[in-house]
Amino acid sequence: MLEFSNGAIGIIDCFYTNSVLGLQEPPALTYLKCRVDTKIKSASSEKVVISFIALSHADLDHIKHIEMIFDFIQRESEHVQLDNLWLFGGIDLRQFSAEIEKLNSDIINSLGGDAQEEFEMSAKSYLSILARIDEFRNYWVDANHKTESYFSDFSEFIKYGDCEAFRAFSLAPLANIIRNQTDESIHHLIRMIYERVQPFQNKFESVSVRRKYNLNRNAISAVLGIRTKDYNLIFGGDATKEVLQASINDITKRWQKKEHGDLLNPDFLKVSHHGAKGSTSPQLWDTLFRDPKGDLLLGISAGKNQKYLHPHSELYRDVSACCDSHQVRCNIYRTNSCPDCKVLPRLDDEENLDDWFRYHGCETGDSRLDEDFANQFTAREKSGTNILRQGLLAYVFYFPNDGCNKDIKVHRGLSTLVGNYDCCVYGEQNEYYCKSKAR
Repeated sequence: MLEFSNGAIGIIDCFYTNSVLGLQEPPALTYLKCRVDTKIKSASSEKVVISFIALSHADLDHIKHIEMIFDFIQRESEHVQLDNLWLFGGIDLRQFSAEIEKLNSDIINSLGGDAQEEFEMSAKSYLSILARIDEFRNYWVDANHKTESYFSDFSEFIKYGDCEAFRAFSLAPLANIIRNQTDESIHHLIRMIYERVQPFQNKFESVSVRRKYNLNRNAISAVLGIRTKDYNLIFGGDATKEVLQASINDITKRWQKKEHGDLLNPDFLKVSHHGAKGSTSPQLWDTLFRDPKGDLLLGISAGKNQKYLHPHSELYRDVSACCDSHQVRCNIYRTNSCPDCKVLPRLDDEENLDDWFRYHGCETGDSRLDEDFANQFTAREKSGTNILRQGLLAYVFYFPNDGCNKDIKVHRGLSTLVGNYDCCVYGEQNEYYCKSKAR
């Protein structure tokens, strides 16, 4: 989530889980509720502006629960306006309903027992999310007489609303990469969709419905570039190193022709694919940071998943080599950090986020808000949770007016209303692994 100097908000992707942190909704939604309630109480006639919602690709960990934000925008249309909707390249599921039904039947017939029931539930849930995105797109276009935009090839997004606060660019994927991924046939494109029903990817390998083509859904993940003030921000989605490298090469050619300002050498980079080894290489970092403006500021969104152990050691190896060659330091801010981690990047301060997180799970303007807020503490106290211990909810980056890379401030955003990771989710082979607690 971004908040620009004019107060407008930008939202990139959506996901939350209550399994570790006890979240009930996407934190961006909680913040929107806080902003709307503050506006209502101040009797302000101005709407809370969401400058854009950008969805990078259709993996569940990037679109799950986006319908909660959509529902809020529609429900609070008197107080909230969405200026821009930027979507991944997709297909009209209604057009291929017969193909989907056939593939669905083939897979169900190949599975048995509990697996069959699980697949039906997961497939139905996943397709309902895609359908809800399509439904909201139609609502938004009709209600606002605006046009959605799609990530496909390098382009500057046409923006509605205040265009002075920032400029936005689609940096990836390239159109030829999308075509290579989708031209095999409609059947295999639909199969790729079902591969995104993630709990069943491995099961497909052992049943009669097998993947005939090696289609990589991350190869069509979008990459968003934001230029605001004198800062350059890049949000990498889940793009692969091949896609990133191809995109950087394409942008470099345009930069040399002076078609655009420098879109590389970002002041902040949201690392692609949670820091996975498939999204890093020495060449990638050397071309992305050809002339770094200062110390590298990298954000990694990763969860407590013992299977993947993101971020990978290959990322640190490649980033460290790049920093060494340019004689700069690297600060990596990862969301799966334990509270006792001694290997922390540079932090300027800590910030208590309870003031807005108290709206978590509450309806906007709810007269029982204070009571609900107190009940959350009571429930945590009864469960044995230490309510005095603040957990990491977010990293908060401040980009000062008339500043530069070295002036960027980073705070740990803490809340007593969320849980904590018990340990860093790192592999022991990684030199950055936190050994402050036994695993």
